[in-house]
Parts: sequence; C-alpha cells; structure tokens
Amino acid sequence: MLPLHWRKGLGEGRARDKLREQLRKQLHAPINKVHEKAYALTMHECMENHSHGEFQQAL
Repeated sequence: MLPLHWRKGLGEGRARDKLREQLRKQLHAPINKVHEKAYALTMHECMENHSHGEFQQAL
C-alpha cells in the first residue's frame, strides 16, 4: 500500500492530467476550426442584434 498522501496525490494528478489533456486538445484544435466557430458566433450575434441591412453594411 502506498502512503495515504501519495494515493491522494495520484488521484489529484490523474484528474489534473485529464483536465490538461482536454485543454491541450482545445488549444491544438486546427486554427481554422476555431476561426469558423468565432465567425459563426459573430454572425449569429450580428443577426440577433441588427436588422439585415445593418448586418450587410458590417460585412
């Protein structure tokens, strides 16, 4: 049996590694995917916030 603080540390490490892995995947997502997402959000916001004419001018 490992000492208690070691076992606790292992559990925390595993959770931390999982989190780090998720973040790494997000950060290393292909840049154009990220841009697509941002563009889609911006489009959506513009559509919601403005009439169609204003949106066309914004482009």
